[in-house]
Amino acid sequence: MNLIKFFKKNYALQNMKKSKGILAIMLIVIPVITTFCLYAHDSSRYVNPYEIFVAGGANFFGMIIIPFILSNVLFGYVYKRNSIDFINSMPINRKNLYFTNIVVGILYILILQVITFLFASIYIVSVGDSLFSIKLMFDIALAMSLAYAFLYICSTLALTVSGNRFIQLVVLIIVLFTIPFVRMTNLGSFIQNSKSIFLVNDNGIATEHFIDEEHVFAMPLTTFISFVGEDRVLEPKSALLTLGLAVLYTIIGYKLFEKRKMENTGNSFESEKLHLLVKGITLYPVWVVLYQIYDELEIPQLLLIMFVVFVYYFVYDLITIKKIKFKTTCVAFVVTSVVLLLTTMGLTKVGELTNEQKEYYYANEINSMEIRLSELFYGNMSYGEIKDENLNKLILSQITKNDYTRHGYGGSVAVDVSKVDSYVKNYSISVKCNFNNNEDIKISGTIDKDTYIQLLNYVLNDEEYINGLVEEWKISKDAMLEIVDGTSDKVFVGKEAERIKEVINKNLHEHLKEKISQELNSIENGSNYKMDYYDYNYYAVDNIEIYEYEDFEVKNYNVSFDVRSEVAQVIYDELNKAALEISEEYLKDIDGEDEFDYRYETNGRIARFNNDSYVEYANIYDADIRLIKEYIEKVKDIEFDVTKEFYQIDLYSMDCILFVNSIEEFERTIPGVTKDYNDDTYRYSDINTDVNSLNY
Repeated sequence: MNLIKFFKKNYALQNMKKSKGILAIMLIVIPVITTFCLYAHDSSRYVNPYEIFVAGGANFFGMIIIPFILSNVLFGYVYKRNSIDFINSMPINRKNLYFTNIVVGILYILILQVITFLFASIYIVSVGDSLFSIKLMFDIALAMSLAYAFLYICSTLALTVSGNRFIQLVVLIIVLFTIPFVRMTNLGSFIQNSKSIFLVNDNGIATEHFIDEEHVFAMPLTTFISFVGEDRVLEPKSALLTLGLAVLYTIIGYKLFEKRKMENTGNSFESEKLHLLVKGITLYPVWVVLYQIYDELEIPQLLLIMFVVFVYYFVYDLITIKKIKFKTTCVAFVVTSVVLLLTTMGLTKVGELTNEQKEYYYANEINSMEIRLSELFYGNMSYGEIKDENLNKLILSQITKNDYTRHGYGGSVAVDVSKVDSYVKNYSISVKCNFNNNEDIKISGTIDKDTYIQLLNYVLNDEEYINGLVEEWKISKDAMLEIVDGTSDKVFVGKEAERIKEVINKNLHEHLKEKISQELNSIENGSNYKMDYYDYNYYAVDNIEIYEYEDFEVKNYNVSFDVRSEVAQVIYDELNKAALEISEEYLKDIDGEDEFDYRYETNGRIARFNNDSYVEYANIYDADIRLIKEYIEKVKDIEFDVTKEFYQIDLYSMDCILFVNSIEEFERTIPGVTKDYNDDTYRYSDINTDVNSLNY
């Protein structure tokens, strides 16, 4: 259908002029609030990059109200008593009128999203080191354009069958949420969020696994779930469903608008049957809840709830049609209640039967397997194909053993006490199996020590597997890095992160092999290198959180390197540079305040790294930040060498870290260092530096 053919420019301009004030306000409020949210997030110290709800929060709340207001602004004459004269006096027919308003509404929504995107983009470019990206804001604008347009079309559909705005809102809610509500409650698939399958091994033993259930809802429900979860901006399948429904609802809305009797304006519906149907649907959630909890209610409580619902049934008529037919309403209430009860029971039974139907997959129908080493690499990454058929069969025989009850995503709840020892020694892996029908199923399970050692030996010597890991772990150009330790979280973005990303990508191959090798050696030698490694690196900054945004999704994973690696050297150098900037900004914020303001002071700690061990060297109390800044300026050009003994200085209130090879200058310059030697503690408090002589 060519909408341009039915578009009437002069009518569109005249229709918009009558509400230009509210249209202008709605056009600017979302861009301004969005930009302010970006700025507030960037200004905070304890935040993560790519926070979707911050970037799209204003847009999200606007999605709830703006399409509804817009439909009333453009189609407002539907609620006017003399609208029939207005319609007949227009030099255009209803088809032209309806589709002109649809086009204007969608164009307005697109303009709103373009302005919001431009505001955000200008801010991100001007800041230079924002925790958001232009790509993220573009995708949010794209997703919100679709969500707004869909809600606008739904609002116009609800409006064309309504007699007043209250009924429009009721019909809109019914159109949007009836089907999702049935799926979430009666059918139960959404709440469970997983489905049960059985994997049958070569011996005919079937073990139960739970895998992610894919649900496709139209927007805005998917948008709400994605934004709250902070993981995705747009689900492509949901977008396609939304587009399809938008076209369908546009056609239905036009057909209803074409046949609408304008003299019915102000009433509920022109048909009493339609009025009773809509009113009955509004009671459906109540019946669903009652059906679920009725056995927990006492008779008086149940009667009270039923009485309240009965009163609501009359109040609804009072609000919508402004009159009550007592006898008709009583009969309708009884009939509606019986129908809703039977519907609830029937749909619930269908849901139970559906959930009881189990799917069976057979090991002998697997074409290929990919393994993710869950003990070593976390997240939804790092699957690699295992081409050794014997190893694949061994792994399958392990994860399909029926030794204990499986529950959830490969975990266990009911464990045979006699097998606890062997269970504890099992190792977690994730397996992606490709079956003959080309279907991929991801399951989790455990394998024993010997099988795990064999698997590690295989992947350690398989360059194709390692290279696959490297490609998945390689940091992209737009990634943001957060350097994490127990004290300070520093986010590097843009150019300041380029050197770190470059050296990480260069070292990834050897790093991944080393990590697998360490795991293998620790198991074979009966040691637990993970605990030793954690203790050794407790103070050192070796953990790198990587945040990437691609394919409408925020990906977050962690890479950790040895404290004496090339990667660590680069990170320490960058953190030393950042420490000076932080101290300058910190002092600038409180410049001109009271000379003895507590904000001029910070506490902290010092750790010494020598060979392959560390020692908590000293604590810092009430150190003057102005002296610290002076110290940083002195040592900033001194080369730091990670291969030698070094010290890590954590400064708490400033949220920054320094790395130096010698601590003597710091001890001379900064009062407030408390050193511990053989439980004998003394405080460096005998140095009297004239703070008043410093110029800031």
